Amino acid sequence: MYRKITFFTLLACLCTPALGANPDQSQPIYIESDKARRDDLNGITTYEGDVVVTQGSLLIRAEKVTLLTSKDGDVKTVVANGAPANYQQKPAEHKAVIKARAYTIEYNIEQERITLTKEAWLNQDGATFEAALIDYNMATEVVNASGGVLSNSNGESTSNGRIQVMIPPKAKP
Repeated sequence: MYRKITFFTLLACLCTPALGANPDQSQPIYIESDKARRDDLNGITTYEGDVVVTQGSLLIRAEKVTLLTSKDGDVKTVVANGAPANYQQKPAEHKAVIKARAYTIEYNIEQERITLTKEAWLNQDGATFEAALIDYNMATEVVNASGGVLSNSNGESTSNGRIQVMIPPKAKP
């Protein structure tokens, strides 16, 4: 078994504005995992084994996390894989916490977009979306969801592929 490795990623390559206008961007990124592999030439860092990524209010938990960086060392995309992987972040002071889970979570930092694939679930302010694929643009606050064929970890169909949305009633004054 691999010894737990903690990466306090305070290096300039990861501390660049990683979360758009979010106040978390000024915070360092911390990553814990069992293993890590950095490919400087291609700008790819992969962490495996009970991975935990934090940066301010951002919390990602997954079995595998891949960071894709630009030639300048800026983190451009974070891809988390798990059964499922989990994401949580408070996007702005006046916004509710976003919680999400899916087998694959792709966070495009420049576009402030989260794409959730396979058994995707997204919750913000009590409203939930469940679908095969959810694409959430945090900058424009637009959610696109598509059903497709949903399946469990054994590859068996688990639903008719329709999306499910729950919008809570507004509190009455």
